[in-house]
Amino acid sequence: MAKRQYGVTVVVAVLLLVGGKESAALPIRTTDPNVGIFSGTAALGRVEFVEASRPGVDVSATIVPTVLLYSPTTYSAFGIVVPYVEKRLKLKGKGEEFTRGLSDIMLLGRYKFFSLPQRQAWNQAALQFTLKLPTGPTDRGVSLPVPPSVKRALQPGTGSTDFIFELTGGRFTTRYNLLANIGYRLNTEDDNITFGDRFFVNTDIEYFLFPWWTRQYGQEVISLLEFSFVHAERDQLKNMGVPNNGGNSFFLAPGLQWIVSERFLVETSIQFPLSQDLTGKQPKLDQSVLVGVRFVY
Repeated sequence: MAKRQYGVTVVVAVLLLVGGKESAALPIRTTDPNVGIFSGTAALGRVEFVEASRPGVDVSATIVPTVLLYSPTTYSAFGIVVPYVEKRLKLKGKGEEFTRGLSDIMLLGRYKFFSLPQRQAWNQAALQFTLKLPTGPTDRGVSLPVPPSVKRALQPGTGSTDFIFELTGGRFTTRYNLLANIGYRLNTEDDNITFGDRFFVNTDIEYFLFPWWTRQYGQEVISLLEFSFVHAERDQLKNMGVPNNGGNSFFLAPGLQWIVSERFLVETSIQFPLSQDLTGKQPKLDQSVLVGVRFVY
């Protein structure tokens, strides 16, 4: 039986917006169709810490992406993501490896193609496209006896140009929000290695608690229940499938948000697997804890 492991995510997001304020609930793990009810410029920072393991193997990563966004209209947004990563692999009785550096830069664009206001409700849908460029280093030395695909996975960058396509939609009301997004990540080849493509689906149910609190103090407490499905294809080495990777995973993530004011939000989310049908012997994530705050200026 695999040793129990935990993934812990700590998020500190700073949102700088020019020309307006935002107080509506935001999904934590699901892509939001909103590009803002106003135009402006935004900057977000995030710190993510992830751990996974199986008997004799421990893997961890710290990811710190910096995001700059620009919304020229209320229907479109463009952004750049510059991540810093630290990765560690420990093999029992054989030692460990540690790499760090700037990872691959990502460029994204989102277009809200549908917006239908109704009485006490608002329906929206958007398309998002993300382009990952091979800007991160792939030449960090790895001395552990691991396959080439694992050595490449330890690098700050992947060396490949990848594409992420997403369709997202939602219904927003005064008491609850319903959101969902579906996406596909297409990975390309570099140095005879191709990381497996990924198909994913996320859903989010948000319910506004304590309406009396909102009426009296102007604050909101929202409960969230997010569901995720991920199908990962096997990595390819010289056009042949690599063992011990790929598979299907279902996750459930209850969460809570406290909108203290129009400019300050606190949130937390605990994600755990409903099932993980993975190929071969590979680390499984048992739990992911996310805590975040967002400031609006």
